[in-house]
Amino acid sequence: MRITGPISEFAKFPLGTIFVADEYDFPEEDHLHIMKEHSTALFFESTVFPISSFDPEKLQEVCDFTINYMLDNGSYELDYIKKIAEEFSSFGYTFDWEELSAPKPIEAGTSGGSNLKRTIAAHYPVPKKEDCGFHIDPDLWFLMVRNVLRSENTLLVGPTGSGKTEILVHLAKAMGRELNTQDMGTVQDAQSALLGVHRIGKEGHSEFEYAPFVSHIKSGGIVLLDEINR
Repeated sequence: MRITGPISEFAKFPLGTIFVADEYDFPEEDHLHIMKEHSTALFFESTVFPISSFDPEKLQEVCDFTINYMLDNGSYELDYIKKIAEEFSSFGYTFDWEELSAPKPIEAGTSGGSNLKRTIAAHYPVPKKEDCGFHIDPDLWFLMVRNVLRSENTLLVGPTGSGKTEILVHLAKAMGRELNTQDMGTVQDAQSALLGVHRIGKEGHSEFEYAPFVSHIKSGGIVLLDEINR
């Protein structure tokens, strides 16, 4: 998305500063234009800028939104978020950290709630690059965990070697579930490969022999249909 605005105001602060702006417009579908001439800087890294210009109600609203966004995002450490909230409190922000950060119980098949992202982040944190070898987008991780909990299918699309299979290995490990792989690239007959085949038993009777895929589906684990595009 293209973002434009009062660059002379933004340039006064370090790259990566979080701002809040009351007035904005969408001149085009993928174009966000910040209209207000004096957008307010909230914080940069661990430094909170003076926000005493807000009236108490506005300050509470802005700080609540910011802290909740950071909690839901899943890529911020809880100690860091708490520090920012405490810095906000020096300007009049009030909060109950235990209530804000407490994850709700999570169960398979859950439809989630207003804080589903932070609940997933608490139970299944995004693997760090130093642990898994590559960066995993927090939003992608959240969607995959959510879909597993809801027993919904997920289609991963990307070039060979981009980490589609590896990310599922980390997902299964994080969720404590078995990962079963079905190589769809070698399937010639979908019915026999996925369901099973009729065979003649020792006594001459026709018996149905289920394919391993059936037990994989019943196991409650994660099933990878590898190379399904083939």
